[in-house]
Formats: sequence, C-alpha cells, structure tokens
Amino acid sequence: MSDKIQTNIVRVRFPNESYYDTIPNFNWDEFRGVKYFYDCVFGWYQDVYVCVNKDDYDNRENSREDDIK
Repeated sequence: MSDKIQTNIVRVRFPNESYYDTIPNFNWDEFRGVKYFYDCVFGWYQDVYVCVNKDDYDNRENSREDDIK
C-alpha cells in the first residue's frame, strides 16, 4: 500500500454526460478553464471541452489564476 494518498483524482463531466467520471492523475497543466460557475468550471482538457468539479478546481495542488482571455 502506498504511503501517499493519491490527491490528483479529479471529477470531470464529458460532453453529453450527466454524471462526473473520476480521472486519476489529472494534469492541471493541460486544462484551460474558460467559464466559471458555482458548481463547475468549463474548459479545455487536451482537445476535449469538459466540466471540472468546482471543489476539485479550487483545491488543485498548483493553484494559479487562470484568466479568461
């Protein structure tokens, strides 16, 4: 068993889906948020437009400001 709890699991909703899927090893450097709502952040992850759970977005390890441009 690992001594470190995996903290990089992110809940993501994909296009045309109603429920979140959990994505292990989510790479925040590949996510670009473009629309921010109270429960999720819409944006591009790699080449797919997704919705990331707002709590997961707010608690990401390398928190940085993503300005809408």
